[in-house]
Amino acid sequence: EINTNEDYTNALLCHAQIYAFADIYDIPPLRSLALHKLKQLLIDQHQRQQRPPGIFDLIKFGYANTTGRNNLRSLISEYAACVIEDLSAIEGFRDLLEEAESFAADLVSLLVDRLS
Repeated sequence: EINTNEDYTNALLCHAQIYAFADIYDIPPLRSLALHKLKQLLIDQHQRQQRPPGIFDLIKFGYANTTGRNNLRSLISEYAACVIEDLSAIEGFRDLLEEAESFAADLVSLLVDRLS
């Protein structure tokens, strides 16, 4: 069980790193497992009504270490769109959007879809 914010951040990043590794070396079952585990962590924190610590680290890693449209980026941006009100209240969110332009573009696209 994950007990601290640091443990949670490490778990998020670990699954994202495994996904990126599996993507580079084209190992679909490992990529799928890593994505599933990451999704479960995000769901668990959301059900506890807690903002996941390390979410900015996950966004930065996911977008810096993958390219184009992929399932990791989709999961990250869809999660962010679902909790945009919470994320936008975190100090540094605007800086994150400026730093991770691809994330910002994906997020805006999802938010526009959500408004339609």
